[in-house]
Amino acid sequence: MQARWEDRDNFLDETAALVTGFPGVTSELPQGWFFDLIWQVRDRIEDFLQVSKDGEQLFKTASVSHSDSFAWVQDAYQRGYSIVIAHLDRISPAVSRICHDLSIQLNGRVAASAFLTPPGNVCFPVHFDTADVFMQQLNGRKHWKIGSPIVEYPLEEMKQRVPDTYDAFYLQHQLTAGETLYMPRGHCHEGKAYADAPSLHISFTYTPPLLVDFVKSLVDSVATTEPVLRRRLTDHSTINALEVLQRLSAKPPRLAFQRPSAIAAKRRHVDQVVAPLSVRETEKSAGTFRLLSRPIFYEVDNFEQTLLIYAPSFDNPHGRSYRGPTLSISALFEPLISALNACSGSFNSEAFGDGYSTNAVERILQSLVDCGWLSRV
Repeated sequence: MQARWEDRDNFLDETAALVTGFPGVTSELPQGWFFDLIWQVRDRIEDFLQVSKDGEQLFKTASVSHSDSFAWVQDAYQRGYSIVIAHLDRISPAVSRICHDLSIQLNGRVAASAFLTPPGNVCFPVHFDTADVFMQQLNGRKHWKIGSPIVEYPLEEMKQRVPDTYDAFYLQHQLTAGETLYMPRGHCHEGKAYADAPSLHISFTYTPPLLVDFVKSLVDSVATTEPVLRRRLTDHSTINALEVLQRLSAKPPRLAFQRPSAIAAKRRHVDQVVAPLSVRETEKSAGTFRLLSRPIFYEVDNFEQTLLIYAPSFDNPHGRSYRGPTLSISALFEPLISALNACSGSFNSEAFGDGYSTNAVERILQSLVDCGWLSRV
C-alpha cells in the first residue's frame, strides 16, 4: 500500500504503508555520522547502543575498557551483529529537530533510533512494537515482511514473543534508500538486509495520545472536586459505575491529549528563535563553562512540559533506576540542551542570548554544574 504523508490520518493505526513525502532526514546528517556518534558515546555503550543478531543480544563485558569500546562495536559488526543507536534524538541535534517537527505534526511524542545491519543479516526476528514506527531507509536495502497483529493496539506492558510458527504476513517490500515504511503498533514484522550491501535506516517511533491516557487524566482531574472518587476502596465496597461515569462526564477537564500538541507548538516557537543553536567558544572567565561528560541524558515529559535531566552517575536508564540528583527544567529549553551536547569547547550564558534571557540560561547552567554535567573554568 502506498500513502501520502498529507493523508496520514487515513492510514495511521490501520495498515503498513509506503509513505511518500515523509519529512524525515534529508541532507542534515554529515558523512560518517553513525560511527561518529558511536565514538561520542563510547564510554556509555550500555546506555545508547544495542548489539543484536537474530534477536541475540551481545553485551559489553567489564573487561572491555571505555577506550576499547569502539573497537568492540566494530568487531561485533564484522561478526554479523547489527548496531542500534538508541535515543538518537538525544545525542544528534539534527535528528532532535526532526523529532520536534514530527511531534508537532503528529500530536504526540516522537523519538528515534538508528539501525546498521551487515549484509544478509537480521537484527531482530519477527516481533511487534508498542509504538508506531516510520522506518526511513538511508543506505542499502532491506526486505521487510509485515503481518497482522497478535495483540491489537498493544501497550508497553503487553509485549510478548511472537510464536515461531507465525506466518500471517500480508505485505512484503524491498525498502530502498530514500523510502519510508510506516509500521502500525502491534503489527508483526521482520527486516533482513540484502546480501550485496549493509543497510542503514532510522526508525522514528511515534507514541500517540491514547484514549486510556485521556480516561486516566479525566479521573485524576475530576477526583480533585469529587470526594466520591477519593474514598477508600475495600472488598466490601459497593461501586455504582454508572454514577461514577455520570460524574466524569458532567465535568470534563481540559483534554489530556491536547497538551502535547500545545507543548510542541511552544517548542516550535523556540526553535524558530534559537535553532539551530550554535555555541561560540569563548575566552575563559568566571562565567565560563565546559561540559564534563557528553551527552547530557534526559527525558521529555510532554504532559508536565518539562525535561527531566539525570545525573551523570545513573545506573540503568532503561530500568529507570538512578542514583544522584535530578534536574527538572522547562521543555522550552530542549534546544539548549541539544546545543550543549554538541559543544566541544568552553562557553558562557551569553552564547544563547539570541533565544533565551542570559539570566535564565545562567541559572540552568549553574544547575547543570550542581547536577554534575558542567564545570566552571
